[in-house]
Amino acid sequence: MTHQPLQTRILNENEAGQRLDRFLRKAFKKTPLSLIHKFIRMGLVRVNGKRVKGDVMLSTGDKVDYPETAFFEWKRTPRPTGGLNLRDHIIYEDGHLIAINKPAGLLVHPIERREALTLIDALIGYLKSTEGASWSFKPALVHRLDAETSGITVTAKNARALRNLTGQFRERETVKEYYAVVNGVPGSSQGRIDQPLEDQKGVLRESLTEYTVEKKGNRCALLRLRIHTGRIHQIRRHLTAIGHPIMGDHRYGGPRAERLFLHAWRLALHHPETGKVLQLEAPLPVEFQNLSSF
Repeated sequence: MTHQPLQTRILNENEAGQRLDRFLRKAFKKTPLSLIHKFIRMGLVRVNGKRVKGDVMLSTGDKVDYPETAFFEWKRTPRPTGGLNLRDHIIYEDGHLIAINKPAGLLVHPIERREALTLIDALIGYLKSTEGASWSFKPALVHRLDAETSGITVTAKNARALRNLTGQFRERETVKEYYAVVNGVPGSSQGRIDQPLEDQKGVLRESLTEYTVEKKGNRCALLRLRIHTGRIHQIRRHLTAIGHPIMGDHRYGGPRAERLFLHAWRLALHHPETGKVLQLEAPLPVEFQNLSSF
């Protein structure tokens, strides 16, 4: 085999603490493991300039040299972006997390074999293009947001941030607020919907939603909502239960509209590294502001 020019990868915290062969397997998913082992045995892959075995443990700052060949072509190109420029939707970003104002209609994760663009595709493409991106840690969203819903989504950029942030959501240490345009006008300017909802196994779970009427129209109202639990479709199900389904929510009896009028506008959480409260906000979409159009 002709020797190829070597590329060098300096490992970051996310890539340390694993065997060389496992790191390469994650980095080059299309390369057969047998070929990875062959390259290591031939000395074409080196750590800190030395020949090593595949089971050597890697540390932060290690330099991994590998041959620039078609076999070791890192998968840098995700599925087509469909014209989505993720940079235009970034609310906040640092080395630990990234918050995106997700457009309505954008899937978060792939569904079966659908080839449509997803938020995770766009995030992978964006983060892989940035300096110091991890090869072996896949960016992970730390909470759910329906495809039809717009607004804030938070993604962890390293394993430690992922553990911390998912723990905050699990322990209900975050503050989550939404806006919704609903059919009809609630009789009270404020309300509390304390109604258990079934989970995917059919078990009733406590569910609590609070709302404030922000603006009234002739046939609809703009509500600001805060959820204290995180059940699937909680806001949509609760608003339908009180007779005010969300405009465009065909699944739960809402009138026909151009989109589902539900927007995740505010999220407060503790920064996974500093512990300081991080307030994230996604501006209210313009279509929510003209109630006379319904």
